[in-house]
Amino acid sequence: MPPIRFCLGPAGLPVTRSRSDRTKFIDFCRRMEDNGFYSIGFGDHLDDRPSPGAAIAAAAAVTTTLRVGALVWCNEFRNHALFAQEVRTLQVLCDSRVECGLGVGWMARDFATAGTAPRPFAERLDRLRTTVDAIRAAFVPDRDVACPPLVIGGGGPKMLQAAAELADIVAINIPLLAGAGVAANTIAEIGEEHAVRNRIQLVRLTNPSAELQMNIHEVYVGDDWQSFVKHRAGELAMSEDSFARSPHVLVGSVPVIVDTLRERAETLDVSYWSMTGAALEMMTPVVAALKA
Repeated sequence: MPPIRFCLGPAGLPVTRSRSDRTKFIDFCRRMEDNGFYSIGFGDHLDDRPSPGAAIAAAAAVTTTLRVGALVWCNEFRNHALFAQEVRTLQVLCDSRVECGLGVGWMARDFATAGTAPRPFAERLDRLRTTVDAIRAAFVPDRDVACPPLVIGGGGPKMLQAAAELADIVAINIPLLAGAGVAANTIAEIGEEHAVRNRIQLVRLTNPSAELQMNIHEVYVGDDWQSFVKHRAGELAMSEDSFARSPHVLVGSVPVIVDTLRERAETLDVSYWSMTGAALEMMTPVVAALKA
């Protein structure tokens, strides 16, 4: 089983609005690397966050071992041939540290800002398959640079099935309805342990060997973690046990979280976790404890 490791992003990463943001961006990437985090995953939304391709190149330029990628590029805004060239270029110039996350788009605001309407879901999946084929074809076997891992995620059955068929790493999330964000009550509705296990089983039926990544929506590290659980579970109308046991939640003292992650690696077969960049400082002692 791969070692337990962490990706920060896409939420909570530095924005790019002003000149001072460059320094913050560089500092964040270097602190991630120095503190032992595995990868950074930039989002692809038309707001103050950086464009993923440029951000990946910049992050790689100021680090030496940190994996750099997108969570995820929106395939709907890209031509498959041009995008395959971009991925190949990044993989070469970033010294084979790229993780290529791909998605079909879900945020209505992005499509509105781009002045386009989302295609039907089936058509978006077909376009995603075309892009995956183009990216893999861009890395021919006789070259010394391998295709980066392709990360495709989802929460609904159709997207998870496609991810299992196409991806090297399947990123399991709670279902995101088209045009919606992550509602406060989604963990209560569809993030409980049994629901997550059902999504994992769906992936495994199609691709038993795919690596799994899972997004953590609630993270709290501290000796007073039980107070946090009581408060958040009450807000979500969940039992404290159901909230704390959700695989999309990570709460506890450092030793408790280390034990939780090791248990989940064994029982869920998940060792790769993504979470908000705001968790960098909070999660640093956990990363250190796992490496000790």
